[in-house]
Amino acid sequence: MSAEIVDQVMALVAAGRAEEARRIADGALRQAPESLGLLNASAIALIMAGRPGKGARRLSGCVVSSPGDGAFLANLANAFVVDGTHAAGAVWYRRALAAGAIDAGSLSGLAVALHAMSRLTEAIELFTGALALDQGSTTALLGRGHSWLTLGRPGEAVADLRRAAVMAPAHAGAWKTLAAVQFALGDHPRTIAAWRRRLVLGPGEPDVFAGLSRAYQMSFRIAESIAAARAGLLLAPGHAPSWDALGSALLSAGATVDARRSFAHALACDPAEGKYGSNLLFALAYDETLSNPVLFAAFRAWELRHAVSIYARASHPRPSETGGGRLVVGYVSAEFRDHPIAQLTEGLFAHHDRRIVSVHGYANVENPDAVTRRLAQACDRWRSIAGIGDEAAADLIRADGVDILVMLGAHTGQNRPIILAHRPAPLQAVMHDLSTSGMRFVDLWLTDRILHPPETTEGHTEELVRLPSLYLHSIPGGAPAVSALPSPGAGFVTFGSFSTPAKLNIRVLRLWARILRAVPRSRLMVGHNAAFADRLVAARFRSLCAAAGLPFDRVDLAVDRVGREAHLARVGSLDIALDPFPFNGGITTFEALWMGVPVVTLEGQRFAARGCASHLVQVGLEHLVAPTEDAYVETAVGLAESPEALAALRGSLRRRVLSSPLCDAPAYAAALEQALLGRWLRRYPAWRPSG
Repeated sequence: MSAEIVDQVMALVAAGRAEEARRIADGALRQAPESLGLLNASAIALIMAGRPGKGARRLSGCVVSSPGDGAFLANLANAFVVDGTHAAGAVWYRRALAAGAIDAGSLSGLAVALHAMSRLTEAIELFTGALALDQGSTTALLGRGHSWLTLGRPGEAVADLRRAAVMAPAHAGAWKTLAAVQFALGDHPRTIAAWRRRLVLGPGEPDVFAGLSRAYQMSFRIAESIAAARAGLLLAPGHAPSWDALGSALLSAGATVDARRSFAHALACDPAEGKYGSNLLFALAYDETLSNPVLFAAFRAWELRHAVSIYARASHPRPSETGGGRLVVGYVSAEFRDHPIAQLTEGLFAHHDRRIVSVHGYANVENPDAVTRRLAQACDRWRSIAGIGDEAAADLIRADGVDILVMLGAHTGQNRPIILAHRPAPLQAVMHDLSTSGMRFVDLWLTDRILHPPETTEGHTEELVRLPSLYLHSIPGGAPAVSALPSPGAGFVTFGSFSTPAKLNIRVLRLWARILRAVPRSRLMVGHNAAFADRLVAARFRSLCAAAGLPFDRVDLAVDRVGREAHLARVGSLDIALDPFPFNGGITTFEALWMGVPVVTLEGQRFAARGCASHLVQVGLEHLVAPTEDAYVETAVGLAESPEALAALRGSLRRRVLSSPLCDAPAYAAALEQALLGRWLRRYPAWRPSG
């Protein structure tokens, strides 16, 4: 009779009716309390009903009565793992394997425990062993794929997860994990398809809608991105990732104020998550109404919330080789891939003097590409920190003996400023961020004299280190030749900007409207990848133009996403580029200058508002840096009214750029090395470089 009840209980568990199974098992146990089969079945029902602790206690009785039974040992191990006691689960799984329970389930169970303990390589080996025993184990395929993903190797993960989804097409978890992997690989159409398949299989979860929102955003389907994030918030109004996804989508739409509110909501829902705080700081860079003291206070608030508690337990490393050797300089970034930050650092890595410095790269890159591989080859040591925590990454950097750690873009993208709070290097710096790090454990902010003149009022926690130029650009491969000035053939002057919609605020558009009114028949070209192809983005921009008095019938929207060469050709179709503010263009400025197009900028009062000016000064175009809004209009109009001078400037610009500090990698690397070495010797005067 007990055997029949055990079969009934297990069938109910398999059918997802764990609570009913538990009640039947408990009733039978009252009649036969010594039955190990019933005790085991009731424990399994308890585990599946969400009470693994009680299930573990019952299984302990089974193990005491039959210590060599591998099935009892494996079930006890599973109870501990489900209960979150992974170390204990691993111990009992090893005992089960030693007792002969060598099957795919036990190997996968041990792998799950080790994955949770961040022992990912061991977990992958065990999942592989499980698949050798049972090629159809969906649990092992999903587990190994998840471990590959956590290890920062989505390329290996995707094969396992696609296979799992084919084998178990109704498995919601398979589609959810597959979507995450395909997003990491940058395959956004397949990501969207996987999330939508997950939604078909059962009730929506806020995580699913947040993931779908991000995939839509990266595909420039902004209206759908906003709708997906809001659907997640309808299910769970306190879901921080959905608020964060909504903020990112709204920022892509150009709705900067609403984006800030969403990021603030995300932070309120999860105050411990530093990334939400960094996203809020990033959104503040678009606000032309914020004073420098207010912006600085926001960065110090981030430090107080996310970094100060870490300072107390951070170590304070000393130089790895005081008195000799090379200076070990480490660079850490999430943008060591096809990204503007990589364009600004590739030449530096290649031209560092290896007699003075040893270059280490620390990449938080889930999907390495050709740029990643080139950067890795240019370093003396290269480490992936994707998939490991901030403290573990800091420990790795410290163990490598890094003397000076430079974080590229601390509060932007997927960068991780919390690593700096752990103080992995004796001297720490930030570079190519939008403002101060706000952290007193960061010693240096690499900048230049235009970005931060002596009279700057911008707040900062770091020492300002003024290089001859902060910016070093890689020469664009495959760029078309500079064309003749377009306006004589077209019969009108074309102004333009290829900045993100978030930079195009009403104050900017009002100035551009004044320029169009002052230059008869002139037109304005605007575009940013495929952002303006989205109906919501285009409608919002049209409304903003109307409010600014900018006639929309004189605006040309570039709505399609094109390749690099075609994009540069489009840039070259402009006569004059107009820089937005207070968040200037960086790469867009360089691209315009390279294509022979002069850029007019308004001189701002902080780093993010002076990037274009820094570029222009380096190529001898100081006169295009306007001190006032009236001067901005006059400068743009003056260029348009002087076609001969404009054509001559266009013909000479690429040569001027090529011979400027913007493209002089050897001089740039030498200047940076001397600046870092000088600060290092000031702190550690006994240290001497080798040679």
